[in-house]
Amino acid sequence: MKKSLLLLLFASLVCAATAQISFTAANAPKAGTSVKTQSSENDSLLRFNTGLAGANRIWNFASFRFDPTLGIAQTNFISPARTIYANDRRVNGATYGAFDIDTPTDITFDSISAGTWWTIAAADTGGVRRQNPITRQLTFPWTYNSAFRDSVVERVYDPSAGDTLSVITVTNVKCDAYGSITTPIGTFNALRTTRAIKAQVEFIPGLGIYLSINTTEWWTTQHPQPVFSHSRINFDAFGTVDSFAAVYSIVQTRVANEEVAQTDLKTYPNPVQNTVNIDFEISEAQNVALTVFSLSGQIMHLDRFNVPQGKQQRTIDVSNMPNGVYMLYLGGEKDKRLGMRKIVVQH
Repeated sequence: MKKSLLLLLFASLVCAATAQISFTAANAPKAGTSVKTQSSENDSLLRFNTGLAGANRIWNFASFRFDPTLGIAQTNFISPARTIYANDRRVNGATYGAFDIDTPTDITFDSISAGTWWTIAAADTGGVRRQNPITRQLTFPWTYNSAFRDSVVERVYDPSAGDTLSVITVTNVKCDAYGSITTPIGTFNALRTTRAIKAQVEFIPGLGIYLSINTTEWWTTQHPQPVFSHSRINFDAFGTVDSFAAVYSIVQTRVANEEVAQTDLKTYPNPVQNTVNIDFEISEAQNVALTVFSLSGQIMHLDRFNVPQGKQQRTIDVSNMPNGVYMLYLGGEKDKRLGMRKIVVQH
Protein backbone atom coordinates (compact mmCIF):
# COMPACT_ATOMS: atom_id res chain seq x y z
CA MET A 1 0.00 0.00 0.00
CA LYS A 2 2.77 2.41 0.98
CA LYS A 3 4.65 1.56 -2.24
CA SER A 4 1.53 2.29 -4.31
CA LEU A 5 1.08 5.65 -2.60
CA LEU A 6 4.73 6.51 -3.25
CA LEU A 7 4.34 5.59 -6.91
CA LEU A 8 1.23 7.76 -7.20
CA LEU A 9 3.02 10.62 -5.46
CA PHE A 10 6.01 10.23 -7.77
CA ALA A 11 3.74 10.17 -10.83
CA SER A 12 1.94 13.32 -9.68
CA LEU A 13 5.25 15.10 -9.12
CA VAL A 14 6.46 14.15 -12.58
CA CYS A 15 3.21 15.36 -14.15
CA ALA A 16 3.42 18.62 -12.22
CA ALA A 17 7.04 19.14 -13.23
CA THR A 18 6.24 18.82 -16.93
CA ALA A 19 2.89 20.63 -17.01
CA GLN A 20 2.16 22.66 -20.10
CA ILE A 21 2.32 26.41 -19.53
CA SER A 22 1.03 29.44 -21.40
CA PHE A 23 3.10 32.56 -21.97
CA THR A 24 1.10 35.82 -21.93
CA ALA A 25 1.75 39.55 -21.91
CA ALA A 26 1.79 39.37 -18.12
CA ASN A 27 5.00 37.29 -18.34
CA ALA A 28 6.68 39.65 -20.81
CA PRO A 29 9.49 41.97 -19.67
CA LYS A 30 8.81 45.38 -18.21
CA ALA A 31 10.63 48.40 -19.60
CA GLY A 32 14.21 48.51 -18.38
CA THR A 33 14.51 44.78 -17.67
CA SER A 34 18.11 43.62 -17.95
CA VAL A 35 19.11 40.01 -18.62
CA LYS A 36 22.64 38.66 -18.26
CA THR A 37 23.50 35.49 -20.13
CA GLN A 38 26.45 33.15 -20.35
CA SER A 39 27.45 32.12 -23.84
CA SER A 40 29.69 29.77 -25.76
CA GLU A 41 30.16 29.56 -29.49
CA ASN A 42 32.26 27.19 -31.59
CA ASP A 43 32.02 24.60 -34.35
CA SER A 44 31.67 21.66 -31.93
CA LEU A 45 28.29 22.97 -30.80
CA LEU A 46 26.90 22.18 -34.25
CA ARG A 47 26.32 18.66 -32.86
CA PHE A 48 24.56 19.90 -29.72
CA ASN A 49 21.56 17.67 -28.84
CA THR A 50 18.43 19.78 -28.24
CA GLY A 51 16.16 16.73 -27.89
CA LEU A 52 12.92 15.71 -29.57
CA ALA A 53 9.75 17.69 -30.16
CA GLY A 54 6.55 16.75 -28.34
CA ALA A 55 4.80 16.82 -24.99
CA ASN A 56 6.19 16.18 -21.49
CA ARG A 57 9.84 16.30 -22.52
CA ILE A 58 12.72 16.54 -20.03
CA TRP A 59 15.85 18.56 -20.85
CA ASN A 60 18.88 18.71 -18.58
CA PHE A 61 21.63 21.21 -19.41
CA ALA A 62 22.85 21.75 -15.84
CA SER A 63 26.29 20.29 -16.59
CA PHE A 64 26.92 22.31 -19.73
CA ARG A 65 30.25 24.15 -19.46
CA PHE A 66 30.41 27.67 -20.84
CA ASP A 67 33.50 29.28 -22.28
CA PRO A 68 34.81 31.59 -19.52
CA THR A 69 36.82 33.62 -22.04
CA LEU A 70 33.62 34.93 -23.63
CA GLY A 71 32.42 36.47 -20.38
CA ILE A 72 28.88 37.73 -19.99
CA ALA A 73 26.55 38.70 -22.82
CA GLN A 74 23.79 41.09 -21.88
CA THR A 75 20.46 41.89 -23.49
CA ASN A 76 18.32 44.79 -22.36
CA PHE A 77 14.62 45.29 -22.94
CA ILE A 78 13.98 48.95 -23.53
CA SER A 79 10.68 50.80 -23.56
CA PRO A 80 9.42 51.74 -27.02
CA ALA A 81 9.95 55.40 -26.17
CA ARG A 82 13.67 54.79 -26.22
CA THR A 83 13.59 53.92 -29.86
CA ILE A 84 14.31 57.62 -30.38
CA TYR A 85 17.92 56.47 -30.13
CA ALA A 86 17.40 54.03 -32.99
CA ASN A 87 17.15 57.04 -35.33
CA ASP A 88 20.60 58.19 -34.28
CA ARG A 89 23.63 56.79 -36.12
CA ARG A 90 25.49 56.98 -32.84
CA VAL A 91 22.96 54.59 -31.32
CA ASN A 92 25.59 52.36 -29.74
CA GLY A 93 27.27 55.16 -27.82
CA ALA A 94 23.99 56.86 -26.95
CA THR A 95 22.38 53.65 -25.78
CA TYR A 96 25.35 52.35 -23.80
CA GLY A 97 25.86 55.68 -22.09
CA ALA A 98 22.19 56.32 -21.40
CA PHE A 99 21.48 52.99 -19.75
CA ASP A 100 24.73 52.45 -17.88
CA ILE A 101 25.48 49.09 -19.44
CA ASP A 102 28.91 47.54 -19.16
CA THR A 103 30.03 46.74 -22.73
CA PRO A 104 26.96 44.75 -23.81
CA THR A 105 27.11 42.61 -26.91
CA ASP A 106 23.55 43.39 -27.96
CA ILE A 107 20.71 45.74 -27.09
CA THR A 108 17.15 45.24 -28.31
CA PHE A 109 14.40 47.83 -28.61
CA ASP A 110 11.22 45.94 -27.74
CA SER A 111 7.53 46.68 -27.36
CA ILE A 112 4.86 44.64 -25.57
CA SER A 113 1.18 44.86 -26.50
CA ALA A 114 -1.76 42.76 -25.30
CA GLY A 115 -1.37 40.28 -28.15
CA THR A 116 2.27 40.39 -29.25
CA TRP A 117 5.84 40.88 -28.13
CA TRP A 118 7.46 42.99 -30.87
CA THR A 119 11.09 43.69 -31.69
CA ILE A 120 11.46 47.13 -33.25
CA ALA A 121 15.23 47.33 -33.67
CA ALA A 122 18.54 46.11 -32.29
CA ALA A 123 22.05 47.49 -31.91
CA ASP A 124 25.42 45.86 -31.39
CA THR A 125 29.04 46.52 -32.29
CA GLY A 126 28.25 45.50 -35.87
CA GLY A 127 25.67 48.23 -36.37
CA VAL A 128 22.00 49.00 -36.02
CA ARG A 129 19.24 46.74 -37.38
CA ARG A 130 15.75 48.14 -37.88
CA GLN A 131 12.78 45.96 -38.84
CA ASN A 132 10.04 47.12 -41.21
CA PRO A 133 7.44 46.10 -40.36
CA ILE A 134 8.39 45.39 -36.78
CA THR A 135 8.84 41.68 -36.19
CA ARG A 136 7.39 39.34 -33.59
CA GLN A 137 9.21 37.55 -30.78
CA LEU A 138 6.05 35.83 -29.53
CA THR A 139 2.31 35.96 -30.01
CA PHE A 140 0.05 35.67 -26.95
CA PRO A 141 -1.08 33.33 -25.62
CA TRP A 142 2.06 31.40 -26.55
CA THR A 143 1.51 27.70 -25.88
CA TYR A 144 2.24 24.25 -27.30
CA ASN A 145 1.84 24.17 -31.13
CA SER A 146 1.54 27.97 -31.46
CA ALA A 147 3.19 29.23 -34.67
CA PHE A 148 3.61 32.25 -36.94
CA ARG A 149 5.61 33.49 -39.93
CA ASP A 150 7.10 36.96 -40.52
CA SER A 151 8.65 38.53 -43.58
CA VAL A 152 10.42 41.84 -43.04
CA VAL A 153 13.02 44.11 -44.57
CA GLU A 154 15.82 44.95 -42.17
CA ARG A 155 17.77 48.17 -42.54
CA VAL A 156 21.26 47.45 -41.27
CA TYR A 157 23.49 50.43 -40.57
CA ASP A 158 27.22 49.63 -40.51
CA PRO A 159 29.09 52.27 -38.44
CA SER A 160 32.49 51.19 -39.77
CA ALA A 161 31.49 51.71 -43.41
CA GLY A 162 28.99 54.47 -42.75
CA ASP A 163 26.33 52.99 -45.02
CA THR A 164 23.07 51.05 -44.81
CA LEU A 165 22.09 47.69 -46.33
CA SER A 166 18.57 46.42 -46.95
CA VAL A 167 18.25 42.78 -45.92
CA ILE A 168 15.22 40.60 -46.73
CA THR A 169 14.46 38.38 -43.71
CA VAL A 170 11.91 35.57 -43.38
CA THR A 171 11.22 33.99 -39.98
CA ASN A 172 9.23 30.86 -39.13
CA VAL A 173 8.49 30.28 -35.46
CA LYS A 174 6.79 27.34 -33.75
CA CYS A 175 6.35 26.09 -30.19
CA ASP A 176 7.18 22.43 -30.85
CA ALA A 177 7.54 21.02 -27.32
CA TYR A 178 6.93 21.54 -23.62
CA GLY A 179 8.29 19.95 -20.49
CA SER A 180 10.86 20.42 -17.75
CA ILE A 181 14.26 22.05 -18.30
CA THR A 182 17.21 22.13 -15.91
CA THR A 183 19.86 24.83 -16.43
CA PRO A 184 22.74 26.09 -14.26
CA ILE A 185 20.23 28.30 -12.37
CA GLY A 186 17.50 25.72 -11.66
CA THR A 187 14.66 23.58 -13.00
CA PHE A 188 11.58 25.11 -14.65
CA ASN A 189 8.49 24.25 -16.64
CA ALA A 190 9.22 25.44 -20.17
CA LEU A 191 7.85 25.88 -23.66
CA ARG A 192 10.35 25.08 -26.42
CA THR A 193 10.30 27.30 -29.48
CA THR A 194 12.08 26.73 -32.79
CA ARG A 195 12.94 29.86 -34.76
CA ALA A 196 14.19 29.53 -38.35
CA ILE A 197 15.53 32.75 -39.89
CA LYS A 198 16.69 33.20 -43.47
CA ALA A 199 18.25 36.49 -44.55
CA GLN A 200 19.75 37.59 -47.84
CA VAL A 201 21.21 40.64 -49.53
CA GLU A 202 22.02 40.19 -53.22
CA PHE A 203 24.37 42.63 -54.90
CA ILE A 204 23.68 40.94 -58.22
CA PRO A 205 21.26 38.02 -58.78
CA GLY A 206 22.69 34.90 -57.19
CA LEU A 207 25.67 36.67 -55.65
CA GLY A 208 25.62 38.23 -52.22
CA ILE A 209 25.36 37.38 -48.53
CA TYR A 210 23.04 34.62 -47.33
CA LEU A 211 22.43 33.77 -43.69
CA SER A 212 20.34 31.07 -42.03
CA ILE A 213 19.92 30.83 -38.26
CA ASN A 214 18.08 27.92 -36.64
CA THR A 215 17.48 28.60 -32.98
CA THR A 216 15.92 26.46 -30.27
CA GLU A 217 14.70 28.46 -27.26
CA TRP A 218 13.26 27.40 -23.91
CA TRP A 219 10.81 29.95 -22.48
CA THR A 220 9.59 29.97 -18.87
CA THR A 221 7.04 32.19 -17.15
CA GLN A 222 9.70 33.20 -14.59
CA HIS A 223 12.16 34.81 -17.00
CA PRO A 224 11.77 37.64 -19.54
CA GLN A 225 14.09 35.93 -22.02
CA PRO A 226 14.64 32.30 -23.09
CA VAL A 227 16.25 30.62 -20.08
CA PHE A 228 18.38 28.51 -22.45
CA SER A 229 18.92 28.59 -26.22
CA HIS A 230 20.97 26.97 -28.97
CA SER A 231 21.60 28.55 -32.38
CA ARG A 232 23.09 27.05 -35.51
CA ILE A 233 24.37 29.70 -37.93
CA ASN A 234 25.20 29.08 -41.60
CA PHE A 235 26.85 31.99 -43.37
CA ASP A 236 27.49 32.26 -47.12
CA ALA A 237 29.34 35.39 -48.24
CA PHE A 238 29.93 35.49 -52.01
CA GLY A 239 30.31 31.70 -52.16
CA THR A 240 32.47 31.28 -49.05
CA VAL A 241 30.48 29.16 -46.60
CA ASP A 242 31.03 28.96 -42.85
CA SER A 243 29.05 27.44 -39.99
CA PHE A 244 29.18 27.69 -36.23
CA ALA A 245 26.84 27.39 -33.26
CA ALA A 246 26.20 29.17 -29.99
CA VAL A 247 24.56 28.35 -26.66
CA TYR A 248 23.18 30.92 -24.22
CA SER A 249 21.88 30.53 -20.68
CA ILE A 250 20.46 33.12 -18.31
CA VAL A 251 22.54 33.75 -15.20
CA GLN A 252 20.83 36.85 -13.83
CA THR A 253 17.75 39.00 -14.40
CA ARG A 254 17.24 42.52 -13.10
CA VAL A 255 13.84 44.17 -13.42
CA ALA A 256 13.47 47.94 -13.41
CA ASN A 257 9.90 49.21 -13.15
CA GLU A 258 9.75 52.50 -14.99
CA GLU A 259 6.14 53.12 -13.96
CA VAL A 260 7.72 54.53 -10.80
CA ALA A 261 8.93 57.94 -11.90
CA GLN A 262 12.23 59.34 -10.69
CA THR A 263 10.73 62.82 -10.68
CA ASP A 264 7.35 64.23 -9.69
CA LEU A 265 5.92 63.80 -13.18
CA LYS A 266 2.27 64.85 -13.48
CA THR A 267 -0.03 64.65 -16.51
CA TYR A 268 -3.46 66.25 -16.62
CA PRO A 269 -6.28 66.17 -17.54
CA ASN A 270 -6.62 62.42 -17.92
CA PRO A 271 -8.59 61.33 -19.93
CA VAL A 272 -7.58 64.08 -22.34
CA GLN A 273 -9.47 65.48 -25.34
CA ASN A 274 -7.10 67.84 -27.16
CA THR A 275 -4.13 68.91 -25.04
CA VAL A 276 -2.36 67.30 -22.10
CA ASN A 277 -0.25 69.24 -19.60
CA ILE A 278 2.99 67.82 -18.22
CA ASP A 279 4.56 69.10 -15.00
CA PHE A 280 8.01 67.92 -13.88
CA GLU A 281 11.18 69.07 -12.16
CA ILE A 282 14.79 68.82 -13.39
CA SER A 283 17.79 68.52 -11.05
CA GLU A 284 20.10 70.32 -13.50
CA ALA A 285 19.97 71.90 -16.96
CA GLN A 286 19.96 69.28 -19.72
CA ASN A 287 18.44 68.05 -22.98
CA VAL A 288 15.15 66.20 -22.54
CA ALA A 289 13.10 63.94 -24.85
CA LEU A 290 9.34 63.74 -24.42
CA THR A 291 7.68 60.85 -26.29
CA VAL A 292 4.12 59.58 -26.61
CA PHE A 293 3.76 56.07 -28.06
CA SER A 294 0.95 53.60 -28.60
CA LEU A 295 0.82 50.21 -26.87
CA SER A 296 1.99 48.62 -30.14
CA GLY A 297 5.17 50.73 -30.01
CA GLN A 298 4.32 53.36 -32.64
CA ILE A 299 5.71 56.78 -31.79
CA MET A 300 2.85 59.29 -31.94
CA HIS A 301 4.70 62.37 -30.70
CA LEU A 302 8.38 63.18 -30.16
CA ASP A 303 9.72 66.45 -28.82
CA ARG A 304 13.34 67.23 -27.90
CA PHE A 305 14.18 70.39 -25.97
CA ASN A 306 16.63 71.91 -23.50
CA VAL A 307 15.41 72.87 -20.05
CA PRO A 308 17.00 74.78 -17.16
CA GLN A 309 17.17 73.46 -13.61
CA GLY A 310 13.92 73.53 -11.67
CA LYS A 311 10.19 73.09 -12.26
CA GLN A 312 8.97 72.75 -15.85
CA GLN A 313 5.67 72.62 -17.72
CA ARG A 314 4.97 71.47 -21.27
CA THR A 315 1.79 71.02 -23.31
CA ILE A 316 1.20 68.37 -25.99
CA ASP A 317 -1.48 68.53 -28.66
CA VAL A 318 -3.13 65.10 -28.99
CA SER A 319 -6.11 66.21 -31.05
CA ASN A 320 -4.89 64.22 -34.09
CA MET A 321 -4.36 60.97 -32.16
CA PRO A 322 -7.08 58.29 -32.34
CA ASN A 323 -8.96 57.46 -29.16
CA GLY A 324 -7.05 54.97 -27.06
CA VAL A 325 -4.45 54.33 -24.37
CA TYR A 326 -0.94 55.75 -24.80
CA MET A 327 2.27 55.90 -22.78
CA LEU A 328 4.05 59.20 -22.18
CA TYR A 329 7.77 58.84 -21.49
CA LEU A 330 10.14 61.55 -20.29
CA GLY A 331 13.89 60.94 -20.48
CA GLY A 332 16.77 63.31 -19.80
CA GLU A 333 20.35 63.49 -21.04
CA LYS A 334 21.62 63.32 -17.44
CA ASP A 335 18.67 62.19 -15.33
CA LYS A 336 17.92 59.34 -17.81
CA ARG A 337 14.55 57.98 -16.62
CA LEU A 338 12.46 60.93 -15.52
CA GLY A 339 9.21 59.04 -15.63
CA MET A 340 6.46 57.31 -17.55
CA ARG A 341 2.70 57.90 -17.35
CA LYS A 342 -0.32 56.36 -19.01
CA ILE A 343 -2.71 58.76 -20.76
CA VAL A 344 -6.14 58.05 -22.24
CA VAL A 345 -7.25 60.02 -25.31
CA GLN A 346 -11.01 60.49 -25.59
CA HIS A 347 -12.22 63.05 -28.12
